[in-house]
Amino acid sequence: MLPITDPYPKHHGALGGFAWLHLAPEHRGAAVRALAALPGIEEIWEREDAATIYELPADRIGDLGLAAAADTALGRHAVDHDLSQLHGGLRSHGSRHEQLVPLILSRPVRGPLAKRLYAGVLRNRDIHDLTLNNTV
Repeated sequence: MLPITDPYPKHHGALGGFAWLHLAPEHRGAAVRALAALPGIEEIWEREDAATIYELPADRIGDLGLAAAADTALGRHAVDHDLSQLHGGLRSHGSRHEQLVPLILSRPVRGPLAKRLYAGVLRNRDIHDLTLNNTV
């Protein structure tokens, strides 16, 4: 299951850089081995690790999390993805390569978020607190 499932083809063609796999426990090991051997597959996590890395509730995600390399987009079947309607290049969502978003501020950062900002671990949910409460 791709988290980005809308069929809007103008930018991403319903393709993504991340997928959740729902598998019976006895098939997970074989799936990890088969997927790890494919070109373009960069990371595979068991549910608990994926929940920690992506800060998600473990009871609401798949059994395995699969992330693609920067030059790879994941999808279901070719028939499900009409790339003829793309406007410009294909944009993918979900892999670690889409996590980093530049943050440029015109004021110095102070306060409790400064350390996290300079460590590069702020999330997009921190932007309001950062700009309203932690700048001089």
